[in-house]
Amino acid sequence: MSFSSKNVMRYLHELAFERFAGTKGEDLAARKISELLSDMGYKVVNEPFSVTTYDILKAEIIVSGKHISCVGVGLSKSTDDEGIEGELYFADALTSSKLRKCKDKVLLYSGSLYLEDYKKLMKFGPPKALIRVENTPGKEPIRTNIPREWWKYGNLPIVRISYENALLLLKAKPKKVKVILKQRIYNSVSKNIVIIKEGTTFPDEEILIGAHYDSEKGTIGACDNLGGTALLIELARVFHEKDFKRSLRIVFFGAEELGLIGSRVYVERHKNELSRIKLMVNLDVHGQAFGSLSCIIMGNNDMKQYIDFLAKELGVQLNTVCSIVSSDSASFSAKGVPSFSFLRTGGAAFLAHTSRDSIEYLTEESFESIGKLLEEFLRRLLNAEEIPFKREIPQGIKEKLKKFFNNRLGVEKFVE
Repeated sequence: MSFSSKNVMRYLHELAFERFAGTKGEDLAARKISELLSDMGYKVVNEPFSVTTYDILKAEIIVSGKHISCVGVGLSKSTDDEGIEGELYFADALTSSKLRKCKDKVLLYSGSLYLEDYKKLMKFGPPKALIRVENTPGKEPIRTNIPREWWKYGNLPIVRISYENALLLLKAKPKKVKVILKQRIYNSVSKNIVIIKEGTTFPDEEILIGAHYDSEKGTIGACDNLGGTALLIELARVFHEKDFKRSLRIVFFGAEELGLIGSRVYVERHKNELSRIKLMVNLDVHGQAFGSLSCIIMGNNDMKQYIDFLAKELGVQLNTVCSIVSSDSASFSAKGVPSFSFLRTGGAAFLAHTSRDSIEYLTEESFESIGKLLEEFLRRLLNAEEIPFKREIPQGIKEKLKKFFNNRLGVEKFVE
């Protein structure tokens, strides 16, 4: 059996609904994926785990009686029914001098927000509420959340607003701004879905390929990551009837959008098996009609050269770099497993984490090159007498991973 883009599109349509972590939508997706894999003949194992998830009930900004649309940030603090009102203060950087001025005000902020920024915000402020600005004109505010790990440093109501609405606020110079954010935060269950095809010659050596099947809140997550999920289902079908020297492990991860929770849980639960995994291959953001293929490698330069040569041999245009990526592959490389993370950049990827990340922007043709490359890439590695690169994470990559887990997710001592 060879790779079929038509099959990928069929899986896309079967799973084209919101699949946010810990909700009925994610659970339905898990059941559908499991059924598809079972029908192929795989023994499917579902591995549940606990998550703290949320439902945004109301998010609104009110200025002089006028209502301005915004998006609530998950796991941030709810206001009461009346909301929080305060003087508007604008900052384009979270310097100590500006943060001291935002205490007990409503802060309009246009920069990034990592843990170190958040800790400074809570130390020198905190403001009554935070309005984060979408820095790109014409883009709706993205759906996102703060990591639960940040709670120990404090919490406050956070909403996101479009560039255009933020500009209106800034020019209006209102004396008072009211922010209303109501959300239900609750404990629930997500799951990882696992299948294994045992190798004939080196069964204790494994190649793991994975993708997260959850979407962000308020979107079906077409390119992020319905495209990667459908692509992985098709690869499972392609490889089912073939025998390989090495074992192939395929994992569909839950709750990636809440902070790589599914893959973080997986590597902790299976820490005694990680030495078997020689390589992790990750699929995240795929299917946009217009875009270009990229590969982010958490490993040594031999890995980069290998995939560069193979892509050229197959006539596939691929942009490669040795760096880190905010996706499930980071959880594995943090534990010493080298990884390739394949993604399609550009085009409708601009709409990721918004309600406009729709299946209408995904096409059959967009899966042909990546399908061709992955099928040959995995076949070669699964049948190789020796893996043609060392199982190692260079020190520079390790340092970047430490900063990522500490400052992005608030997870300390995760990188080994």
